[in-house]
Amino acid sequence: MRRLGQEVMALGALVAAALTAGWIFGHEVWFLSAAAAIYLSWHAANMARLKWWLIGGRFRAPVSYGLWEGIFDDLQAVQLRNRRRKRALLDLLRQLRELAANMPDGVVLLDKRTRIRWFNPAAERLLGLNWPRDSLVGMTEVVNHPVLEDHLNAGGDARPVETPSPVNGATMLSVEVSAIRGTDQRLLVVRDITKTYNVERSRREFVANVSHELRTPLTVFRGYLEVLEDLAVDFPDLGRPVELLDQQSDRMNDLVEDLLRLSRLEFTDRPPSMEPIVVPELLDAIVGEAGGLSESRGHEFEIDVEPDLWLSGDKPTLRTTFTNLIVNAVKHTPAGTRITIEWARQENGCVLRVRDDGPGIAAYHLPRLTERFYRVDPGRQRARGGTGLGLAIVKHAIERHGGEMKIASEPGKGSEFSCHFPEVLVVAAADLSAKIGPSRRQSGVP
Repeated sequence: MRRLGQEVMALGALVAAALTAGWIFGHEVWFLSAAAAIYLSWHAANMARLKWWLIGGRFRAPVSYGLWEGIFDDLQAVQLRNRRRKRALLDLLRQLRELAANMPDGVVLLDKRTRIRWFNPAAERLLGLNWPRDSLVGMTEVVNHPVLEDHLNAGGDARPVETPSPVNGATMLSVEVSAIRGTDQRLLVVRDITKTYNVERSRREFVANVSHELRTPLTVFRGYLEVLEDLAVDFPDLGRPVELLDQQSDRMNDLVEDLLRLSRLEFTDRPPSMEPIVVPELLDAIVGEAGGLSESRGHEFEIDVEPDLWLSGDKPTLRTTFTNLIVNAVKHTPAGTRITIEWARQENGCVLRVRDDGPGIAAYHLPRLTERFYRVDPGRQRARGGTGLGLAIVKHAIERHGGEMKIASEPGKGSEFSCHFPEVLVVAAADLSAKIGPSRRQSGVP
């Protein structure tokens, strides 16, 4: 307001002077016109000074009067704030660069076409990148891995991929891709997991070798056990011990088979073969087998499937996976309760859900359910004859197909185990719905 008052006073003084001179000399219009020209020239001169000040990039604003003094002062204050903000951003950027340079993990920024836009020194060391040589180079040209290529093409977040380093084949890397929210860019994080990988590989090899070695003595043991079973006919006192030996040998045989199956899943990233699988028919067969296991417990099975929804995958592996989930529900659900099997499409693929009305599982158990030999209730589960490897097998089998296993449970409200498969594995077979039969039915299993 003060500067506006100064401007009004200056303009009033100029008009008064023009009117006074015009009255004295008898040419009021000429003097008023001259005053207007002087006033406009003043503004034009200040606009020119403003332009050259902004172009020149000088910090100190020109000195003026009235409104122009306020304009120059306000612009200088804005410029000062911008300089401070710019300095703070530069300091933050410098800190981020130092942080990225000292990170042990490699970080690569990819555009929407998965081309390299930026990387830190760790990525340069682990992947053999070079700037500017590898600028805008496709990531798949640097790391050639089929599963990683699938993740990059699919977009979004994905589980880590283990692959040898392009620089040194003895170095194992974990490569993880995640989307940057609000942009079409992605972030690729690379970690050196050589030590962990070698330890884990040694463990897997040890378990696989021991499991293979156990097969021979177990076969011999079972052979002699058959002889004892024949002798037990003539020696009734041997009946009970032989029965217990037979039960434990069956349990050991199941354990060895599960260990070998889990080892095969752990040593490969992808299924050995991919074929279209009629999942509704497969589920019908598995439920029939589970009904035989249920026997007189009277479980009620509810099947809700999409008849024209098939899946591309390794059939033996997925049959074992689905069987484990359904049989687990039978074993751990009280008699007379309902078990629901749902096979349906979802936004990014398809899902198999197995729900039960069992006692449920406490939340602190859920993250560890897929660990080898982890049991919620060790005593009761051993009594049921489980090996403790079923859910670990399920998890590895689903992940090997590029999917994800999820578990939801709450004490007193039952449990839900779901297997989510990506869109690339979905096979539509609408014309086969007649062969599949009714898509939804309820059946009491004797």
